[in-house]
Amino acid sequence: MKHKTISVKILYRILRKIAENKTDELGDVTTSEDSGVITTLIKDRVA
Repeated sequence: MKHKTISVKILYRILRKIAENKTDELGDVTTSEDSGVITTLIKDRVA
């Protein structure tokens, strides 16, 4: 169960940085199952 809690915290951190347009501060996202999704979120972000 603890693993899922940590994963959610990481996901929220990434989403918050994308929403704040601070994509240069994302850190390591290679642990995500599909890091291509993060790239798509950044590319398709609505300003």
